[in-house]
Amino acid sequence: MSSSGIKRGLAATAVSALAVAGLPFLASSASATPISDSAGANQIWFAAPNNGGMSTKSDGQNTTVSLSVVGGINVTSVSFQYTTDAGTTWTQIPGATVARNADGVFRYDWATPVAGTNELRATPNTGTGNAMTTGSVTLNNSLETVELSTEGALGVFQAPYVDSGDDGDFIAVHGTTSTDAQTITVQDYSHTSSSAGADIDAFAAGATSGPFEAVLNIIGYPYDPGTDPNQILLRASNNDTDDAEASTLYVQTIASITATPATQQRADPANSEIVLKVLDTTGKLVAHAEIGQFNDQGTVTTADDVSSILGYTDANGEFLDDTQTTAGTFTYYVNTTDTDAYNAGTDKSTTATVTSYTPAFSTVSIVNERNRTVFDLDELSDSDDFTVVFKDQSGNGYQDPNVDAEYRYVIDPTDPTKPTFTTGWISATDLGSGKYTVGALTTASYNGGQPPVGNYTLEARRPNFLGSGLTNATPVTFHADESDIVFAEGTDATAPVNGEFTATGQLTLNDGTAGLAGRLIEIQFSSSGDSALAPQASQPAGVTLIGGGFAEVVTGAGGSFSVVLTDPDVAPNVTPTPEDGTLSAYGVQESATDGTWLSNSLGQNSTNGGNPDSGYSGADDLAELDVHFKAQAAVDSIEIDVNDLMTDLGAHGYSVAGPGRPVELGVTVYGKDGDTDPSNNPQLSDYPVTVTVDKGFLSPDAQDQDDLTLAAGHNTTGDLFGFYKSLGQSQALSTGDNGDAGIVAAMERDAGFDTDGLSTMTVTVTAGGVTKTQTITFDATAMLNQGSSTLERAAGAPTGAVPVGQDLDFRLLVHDQFGNLVGDQEARVSDDSTVADFTTDEEFDTTLSDYTNSGPGVTAFSGAAATQTLSAVMSPSGVLVDSNGDPGYNNKNVTITSEPIDWVAQPHVDPASSVLLGTNNGAKADKLVVNAPAKAKGAVVKLFKIVAGKRKLVSTDVLDSQGDRRFTVADKNGAKKTTYVAVVQRTATTKADTTNKKSVN
Repeated sequence: MSSSGIKRGLAATAVSALAVAGLPFLASSASATPISDSAGANQIWFAAPNNGGMSTKSDGQNTTVSLSVVGGINVTSVSFQYTTDAGTTWTQIPGATVARNADGVFRYDWATPVAGTNELRATPNTGTGNAMTTGSVTLNNSLETVELSTEGALGVFQAPYVDSGDDGDFIAVHGTTSTDAQTITVQDYSHTSSSAGADIDAFAAGATSGPFEAVLNIIGYPYDPGTDPNQILLRASNNDTDDAEASTLYVQTIASITATPATQQRADPANSEIVLKVLDTTGKLVAHAEIGQFNDQGTVTTADDVSSILGYTDANGEFLDDTQTTAGTFTYYVNTTDTDAYNAGTDKSTTATVTSYTPAFSTVSIVNERNRTVFDLDELSDSDDFTVVFKDQSGNGYQDPNVDAEYRYVIDPTDPTKPTFTTGWISATDLGSGKYTVGALTTASYNGGQPPVGNYTLEARRPNFLGSGLTNATPVTFHADESDIVFAEGTDATAPVNGEFTATGQLTLNDGTAGLAGRLIEIQFSSSGDSALAPQASQPAGVTLIGGGFAEVVTGAGGSFSVVLTDPDVAPNVTPTPEDGTLSAYGVQESATDGTWLSNSLGQNSTNGGNPDSGYSGADDLAELDVHFKAQAAVDSIEIDVNDLMTDLGAHGYSVAGPGRPVELGVTVYGKDGDTDPSNNPQLSDYPVTVTVDKGFLSPDAQDQDDLTLAAGHNTTGDLFGFYKSLGQSQALSTGDNGDAGIVAAMERDAGFDTDGLSTMTVTVTAGGVTKTQTITFDATAMLNQGSSTLERAAGAPTGAVPVGQDLDFRLLVHDQFGNLVGDQEARVSDDSTVADFTTDEEFDTTLSDYTNSGPGVTAFSGAAATQTLSAVMSPSGVLVDSNGDPGYNNKNVTITSEPIDWVAQPHVDPASSVLLGTNNGAKADKLVVNAPAKAKGAVVKLFKIVAGKRKLVSTDVLDSQGDRRFTVADKNGAKKTTYVAVVQRTATTKADTTNKKSVN
């Protein structure tokens, strides 16, 4: 940022050398090249700052003040100090003792310069007698800034072009700046007196910084081909501040040239642009390389081809050739010698081809210039938001000679009493090259009245011309309303005396549907004491201090923004003094033509100082937050209320909290009133609290399910409902004017759900040194939307083909939309075999989905060879995002199938012929006996009831040493008969066998 200017502390010989007009410093052949040689062995001199100004205004790379010092060979470290009383007392800058960097200078980036600083001092390790100061400087964060890029190894091209007078030693200098309205000069600050003006790229619309570059001729630099480092100190300066940066040079050797047409196919080759780029052997750009072109185009034939010089590469190693008037192949070369004509032995060549064609209209499209889906109505009063583009068959802009683009709006007001209105077709303003401007939305566009709050559809077309057909663009839809700035703290906030305070706000549409991102807000803070906007380094992204208590803020996602205030600390023996301040925020309107920002009623916008916006009300309204810096009240207790948000979902059978079903946390902080009765303790308003969760995440506060903030990419009609915007696992809040803080706690994927459907979140709230925790159990059983599901063989079940008579267990695994395993979801099971069969763990062929620790719910079996596929049919409800961004409900059927089961005949002989016996005994327990041959001892035997023609497992046991097993089954139907059957499973020597059916009462 702010850096070098007048070199203070140079040795007398160096100063006198610089004073000799036309004699570059250290230009003699006996001079050494390290930067350290530009100072006496024990001495230093200030390279930055020296322009008289320092600023933390963002230069596009950082918001620091750069301190740079050159030191002699004996200097190994330098410490930086500052003074606010013109040198009476000096204070060490924390952490600002630095060693020499790789490029030869001592450099420190000062992130938090102290207000009132009016001089800097650098003290080397060689003693305070060698200390040097900058002289008078002014810290003013509204000053414009420059920053040189850190080049490291920097190529120097020793141009040999003596005959043309373009020889020299050229380097490319790059950097960034906070303004494109001031001239920037770059110079070699350590060895020669050479300097050059920089080219500043035009800033993008609304940007507050941009790049600059320059080609600097350091002719006379005493480049040493030996082992000494060839270092250089570069300086860039504008009207306000400057910067100094060191680099180590190396001599460049040209390796290649490339030629790239801006557009390879052109309807009008006379407008062709071909970019030539030259690189050295390390792959870096080469500045001031001489570019030639062959008069005989197409290929290189001989070294003596007649050729002409076009020009020289810029600081990006590029040269733009816009001289071509025909289509064809063009041959270029980069000259590496002083001979203008191409030399095949040393020069590098390349070709570029441009073809011509007859353009014809192909497509029309609408370009949403800033990709915005929501607008303040004020923003539609200019003409820089949308353009219509005609393109030809090659994708190039098509300038239609016959017709212009047309557009219209379909306006659907939110107010149900206002009808939908469609404007007439309007001719768009022709910008050339097939691009057309969509004009401002005026009162005339909407039936003679002010455009309303509502949904807008912009349509565009190319009209029919002589039967060529009407071509419509894909429409663009957006929502528009007035907007306001609101502070999360309300209108009053309490901040810690002698501490920092972060104020947060949002630029949001009045109907609450969306925030406005990427908009500029102007901030002003005034106070009754010394509290102020915190230094630039302490500000969040998007905040730029502009001095005088003013700042500019670009809103982030959802229109959010924040700014940090600070009340400076006092000495330990000084009692802190409470003070008040007012933070003002004002929306700034974009201009009608170029997307830059206009001024507003605060009158301090530093971007261009235009006139106050005179559009509709809303975004231009002033929001104010009264901030009270005072000692925080002592906290006695904290209450955490867990509020169910999913009231409608609850009506559909959902529990309070679960994956995608968040809860609202209401936090209340109570102070102390001096008595022993806590019931009448005061509720503390505007009190800072921190809310943390150990799993899941926090989301913006909501009062009901329709108020929840959905995550980007999950908020379109038809998306799965339940994905919410994440604020992370910890948030700093305030109890606000009403004494309550609120935030949403949500959970999506958590491995804890997989074992039993439950996962516990611990909420921790801290305020004023008091901590309160609360646990919330989230239940996955009632899922929002069913995800991937499988019917698969249970762990330990046989793989591949299965012998007849052996049971095969299955598990039904159901996942929700987040990937959590959800048990206890009902499914009806069926199969496709007339031979094989199955049993389930529930009545009527139903089963419940399993958790990881559940037993299998479905068992397949067969008495003969067969192929069998199981199916589970489920009818889960679903919750999708409706057209209002709220939950909408639907139901669907889901069928889950297993892989086919190949039942194969058993290879064993010796069948285990089994009999099931039983007697009638009325209402007493049913007693059954399975008799099998003794050789089947140890076989697993399963007893089933026959219910509605299907087997239902009753009991499992093993045959005793005689091949028998007795079962006692509770009689649940009195004197009515119950039919049983038993299956004896295979052993190593016997086949499986199914007994006879036996009915008993």
